[in-house]
Amino acid sequence: RMEQLKQQVTAELTPEGTSLNNDLKAFQTSQATLTPEARNQRGQALQARVDAFQRKQQVRSRELEVTEGKAVNRIVAELNPIARNVYEQRNCSILVDAQAVVFPNPAMDVTDTVIAQLNAKMTTMNFEREHLDQQLAAAPAAAAPRPAPAAKKN
Repeated sequence: RMEQLKQQVTAELTPEGTSLNNDLKAFQTSQATLTPEARNQRGQALQARVDAFQRKQQVRSRELEVTEGKAVNRIVAELNPIARNVYEQRNCSILVDAQAVVFPNPAMDVTDTVIAQLNAKMTTMNFEREHLDQQLAAAPAAAAPRPAPAAKKN
């Protein structure tokens, strides 16, 4: 599911990124024919679009990270009681991550049993991408320069 969500984000961002790149190239090509004022205005407008697009990319990336983290946490919440039950049923005295073992004994590996029980309990897991768009909307407001306070007349 995460791959689908990543593809959706890519599909959302790609057209905007392509359009922005095309506009940047067009600006670079036309700079010599623009007046300094027009060049400055267009440059600032393009820079604002670049900044907004980069913020959007960062937000989407963070959304995917949060989504994946929540999905993993749901799996772990289901996994832990199962692992504990298998551990107790086999009268284990310690449960070690298989990657931490140099010479594992396959007869003592509970991985397949735990996964089979987890798969039986969690046949599907539906989730959608987390949305953090309020950060995207708040970022330009926070970055905008604040007007200087008005001078007091005495």
